[in-house]
Amino acid sequence: MDAIDRFCRRNKAYPSVPKVIVTTRPSTNELPEPSADLFEVLVLKPLDTKQRDEYLRKWCTVRGIHGSEGRALRGNFRAKSAEPYIGELAGNPMQLTILLDLLHKHGEATPTQRTELYDSYVDLLLAREANKHPESVRKHQKQLREIVPFLGWYLQSRSEEASVNTRMSVADLKAAIRHFQYTYGKPESVVDEMFEATSDRLWALTSKDEGTFEFEVLSLREYFAARFLYRYAGEDTRGFDRNSVFRELLRRPYWLNTARFYGGSAEGGDVYILAEGIRDEITENGAPPSVVAAWTLLTDGVFASRPRQARDVLSSLCAEQNLNVLLDALARREIVPLPEIPQLPSSDGPDPTWIRLTGQITADPTKPDITRLVRALRELLNQRTDFTKWWAQHMQTAVSGPNEDAWLEMAARCEGAAGFSLDLDGVDLSRPLVAQFVLDTGLVPPAGSKFEANLIQAVLDGLCPNVSSIRSLPAQIAVAFAAEGFLATSATGFTDDDVARRRRQEAINYLRRSGSPLAAAAALRKFRAGEKGSTFPWSNTASALFEHTGRCWLASQIAIIGAASPHRPAFTRHPGTTPFGPNSHPATLLAETRANATDQQWWREQLKTIESADGDTTMDGDLARAEWVLALWCVATEPVITSLFTEWQSVFAQLPELRRLGVTDVALRVGARGWLERLSTPAAPADETIRALWDSRGLERRRRFPPSTFSPNPSPTSPPPLLTVARAQRWLKVDTVGTYR
Repeated sequence: MDAIDRFCRRNKAYPSVPKVIVTTRPSTNELPEPSADLFEVLVLKPLDTKQRDEYLRKWCTVRGIHGSEGRALRGNFRAKSAEPYIGELAGNPMQLTILLDLLHKHGEATPTQRTELYDSYVDLLLAREANKHPESVRKHQKQLREIVPFLGWYLQSRSEEASVNTRMSVADLKAAIRHFQYTYGKPESVVDEMFEATSDRLWALTSKDEGTFEFEVLSLREYFAARFLYRYAGEDTRGFDRNSVFRELLRRPYWLNTARFYGGSAEGGDVYILAEGIRDEITENGAPPSVVAAWTLLTDGVFASRPRQARDVLSSLCAEQNLNVLLDALARREIVPLPEIPQLPSSDGPDPTWIRLTGQITADPTKPDITRLVRALRELLNQRTDFTKWWAQHMQTAVSGPNEDAWLEMAARCEGAAGFSLDLDGVDLSRPLVAQFVLDTGLVPPAGSKFEANLIQAVLDGLCPNVSSIRSLPAQIAVAFAAEGFLATSATGFTDDDVARRRRQEAINYLRRSGSPLAAAAALRKFRAGEKGSTFPWSNTASALFEHTGRCWLASQIAIIGAASPHRPAFTRHPGTTPFGPNSHPATLLAETRANATDQQWWREQLKTIESADGDTTMDGDLARAEWVLALWCVATEPVITSLFTEWQSVFAQLPELRRLGVTDVALRVGARGWLERLSTPAAPADETIRALWDSRGLERRRRFPPSTFSPNPSPTSPPPLLTVARAQRWLKVDTVGTYR
């Protein structure tokens, strides 16, 4: 890794900097990785349903599988993919290929467990080899079934110990096989006989380069290594503890795949031994590689035949000290969620892991690590539906209570009530962030209910500036007209990031399907022919929103953002309307604030008119004052703002908290876009909020980077190579000597 990092740093001086890609398996952050300041971490996702179907079509075409045969295979594949553990197998191209081969051959009898799948596959390979060389393979089939697993162990262990090449010369291969035969007192003459009949393949070993052999793919080498360890370790030692082998495998990321095959080999009573080994390892060691490896075996279905042991293993893994390790690994896609909670008879009671985690949340929903517990339930245990029902029951009880906000926030951070119909009419939506939390839970208020109407009004009042869910009508309105979506510097279009653009378009589509006229209003955010580089998109959208909802903060903020933008002013006039007050119109607000950006007297007169016209301090009465505060800050020139700063501070301070939050949110967004010039004259901001607004002016536009799921951890001391341990503890008869020549 050091050599790669040095190479990349030297490359920066080249006229054309080369692109460097380092491919590696997940290592649970335990093995050396490229420097985080030089490389961006990308994780390959499993094949999705569309990609699997495309692969299946091409696979059938290449193999000439058509008509009813192809339809039967595709139907069988879809049915198998719906099973808990097969879905994960089908997401990997190598394992998908094996699965399709076996489905075509065996149909419904195809195995559903990972190790069993490879068992069938290597049998298929051996059958194909027998068809090519019937005499040789038939004669030595029994020897091959012993020798090739040994070669898997030999190559896998030597690769870890000395970083040797994964290939073997024919001479080395013959020497290793002779050593194996000699160790067990078998005739060594079989070696030459096996190689007489073939020059390019020895079961799962292939000769891609002349004079060398290697395993067809790495996972086959790991499979055979696991088979060899499972069958031969401790064979001549009375009372040998097989868990000593298993636990050593769990501790080493290099051997993770081998550990999975090793665990998958267990049947009957051996499953109990594995479960005991995991519990002991987690309790006595608990290192991240062991936790991740044990979780992987659980999700592989190794304990599916013994649900009580699966439940015990799950409980051990989800202990308090392991949750962060598992959640981090899940975020890096090194593990997958549990396909299903172990299903036991009702007499066994509910799952203890579910009871413990939900009990911790119920006991104190305000605790700092509540998000971690919720993620464990929804993501690790894969219990999204059950969590939603459980949360809804507790949320209804918590309304108007001291923990109401905590229950809302825990679901809002993960859209924990996605699509669930729930009426929380007793919740006070006028408090900061409450309405936004309600929408981000993903709950759907009953159509036409008072609760839905109150949520829509909260959106129009600007109380939901950062909604991410689009499950409900109020949430769709919030996303479609969000301030962030109107901060465009391009003269030809709105350059949202991919996620925001897709979410906004989906929100508009939902509005259109429900028959809402606001879908057409939101769709006006575009530069039509002849409108490029103008403020028409802002004026048109704000005016259309105003026509359907009346005077509201959402329409006003869109108009003010348009006036603050660097585009030329363009709008449709509305005679008889004013920029502020009861008779105001957003198009007039945009037009006149831009036209009078340098006129200090005009801004004073507008404030005087507002103060005399409104006279009340209701939410609606304070709307004009909030509009004036935001427009002056975002649209007026620096000299005008400086001269009116004292008045501006006074009006801002007198606004209700919710109006101040709305002004602050939009002002900071516009400042972050780089549209506001710095105020040159020193001033004395009255509080920290105004200081933050002052400091946000004159900023360069901030470039956004997607968050990385990579979390560099200090590398612990690596355990010794497994071969060293195997020799020290005398696991295997074949490893009593170091070389086989």
